[in-house]
Amino acid sequence: MSSTSEEIEVEEEEIEGEEVEDGEDEEEMETEEMEEEEMDEEVYEAIKHLLMAIQAVVHMLNEFVAIIRATYIERPLTRRPISRTGYSYIHKSLKQDPQDFRQLYRMYPDVFRKLCCIIREKTLLQDTKYVCIEEMLGTFLLTVGQNSRYCQTRNTFGRSHFTTSNNFNKILKALNTIATEMMAKPGPTVPAKIRESTRFYPYFKDCIEAIDGTHIPALITGRDVSSYRDRHGIISQNVLAACNFDLEFIYVLSGWEGSAHDSRVLNDALSRRNGLKVPPDNESSSPPANEDEFEPIFQTQEEQREIGNQWRASIATNMWEDVMQNENNDNEAE
Repeated sequence: MSSTSEEIEVEEEEIEGEEVEDGEDEEEMETEEMEEEEMDEEVYEAIKHLLMAIQAVVHMLNEFVAIIRATYIERPLTRRPISRTGYSYIHKSLKQDPQDFRQLYRMYPDVFRKLCCIIREKTLLQDTKYVCIEEMLGTFLLTVGQNSRYCQTRNTFGRSHFTTSNNFNKILKALNTIATEMMAKPGPTVPAKIRESTRFYPYFKDCIEAIDGTHIPALITGRDVSSYRDRHGIISQNVLAACNFDLEFIYVLSGWEGSAHDSRVLNDALSRRNGLKVPPDNESSSPPANEDEFEPIFQTQEEQREIGNQWRASIATNMWEDVMQNENNDNEAE
């Protein structure tokens, strides 16, 4: 009996222990639920304050926009629609009078088409979805040949200012890549324009090209403005160009300041690695009698002018002597 009572007591104690544990678990669950409710309330309050702040900012922005609209004139930001005006214009011009086309674009239509083919074949520039090579080249030639401003050129081709400028720069880079191939090289023989003319041959038989300098207006800003101001007070760059007797450019050097002396530009052209080349075996046609050695580079304009005058006088004297000799021979023959 005693053992049975002990077992009953043990079972009762176990039941009481389980009830105590259940009570503790319930208290913990209630505590966790209360904490979760408190956190939810805090999150709700934070979201509520955040939404109120956003609403206040939006209200302030709306008031600011209303003030701007009331102060300034509202201009709609409309984009010019894509047009085929430029494509139609250039191809129509190519089919019209060649003389009119040459006056406007400085070359005949067949030369224009050939140049477009060369650009397509030898450069990376190709037709885009909306602009062809012909329109790009027309934009470039109209700007360079006629000194046309972008505002005029873009109205001619029906393009925006950005597209006009972009087309100009594309053609400029493409022509720069083929410049060495397009420049004519002086040949070793006497040019036909001199060889076949009794007026020039043999007096200019050793002349291979003609060089001259010109000042092209430039847009310079900052501290370099004064160095680009030429003797006429114009902001420009001093450009040296050489061409043969077929009016084909052999060499062009640009970039020098407008205040730079012509002899300095010529010296730079002759000293560059890819500069102006003069064949060493070509001798002067008729150097002045008092000049044992002809120096092509002069230090001052006075020296250059004096040498040029002596050179021209020497050639004129030789030509006059030949004319008089021919007249004497004709008189003797009669």
